[in-house]
Amino acid sequence: MRKRERKEFINNCALFEVDEIIDIKEKFVKNIDVYNLEVDDIPSYCANRIAVHNCLTETKMARENARLIADREDKPKEKLYYVYAGRYNNKEKPGTACNKWLGKICLLVDNPRGSDIVKDKYADYAIWVGKNNVGRKANDWWLAIPTHPHCTHYFQKIDPEVMEWDSTINKITFKVE
Repeated sequence: MRKRERKEFINNCALFEVDEIIDIKEKFVKNIDVYNLEVDDIPSYCANRIAVHNCLTETKMARENARLIADREDKPKEKLYYVYAGRYNNKEKPGTACNKWLGKICLLVDNPRGSDIVKDKYADYAIWVGKNNVGRKANDWWLAIPTHPHCTHYFQKIDPEVMEWDSTINKITFKVE
């Protein structure tokens, strides 16, 4: 694949938004009346549901990785910062998984590390292409997108010198001094 074609592919992946993933999930999983399934249909339903959820999680992982690759190719020498963004998940306790990282600033690093904690003026965590929680137990998860199956959070690019995460509206805003 040529550089131009690869960049076009990456840009197209980056356009696949979280709302579209949620729409797909609702269309293929939630519209099935599980209470009126025939006994013979249950294994098929479960297999299809798991397949759809796995597909959505893998798609989300590929999309986020494609965006990180494209950003690094555009600015190979600059420090790139992202905020762990999305909505607060009321189904989780405040100190668990996604809610604990909401609004945290991350630094994109080129090489995977044994730890994702970073000492930086703005960032608390390191992220890298391919970082994920596959095979990790929930209490060992690190900040990655997706953090867990069906995760709706995402990395949003930020310039921490002039921007900050506003948790009251769940958006990046310009700093006011």
